[in-house]
Amino acid sequence: MEDKVKFRGHNHVVEMTDRANVRVTGVNDVEELNDKEIVAATDQGALLLAGSGLHILKLDLEEGVLEAEGSFEAVEYVREAKPGRKGLFGGFAK
Repeated sequence: MEDKVKFRGHNHVVEMTDRANVRVTGVNDVEELNDKEIVAATDQGALLLAGSGLHILKLDLEEGVLEAEGSFEAVEYVREAKPGRKGLFGGFAK
């Protein structure tokens, strides 16, 4: 029997349709989630999705896929947390 090994990190893609639907590949984890922000750890760094009425439709960490909907206002990669807030992504340096 042949073993299949999946290598993540090769394809990180962000697709947005009409600022209402987002599909992201290369996702390792979701660090923060509320109706205004989704912060995902990706193969290319932390990705901040901001807007209103946001919620996740699909999250498959084995495949590295995140699908979300809402009214998206910003998509931004963040590099490091600002001092003074708790957690890995507590505050963001832009």
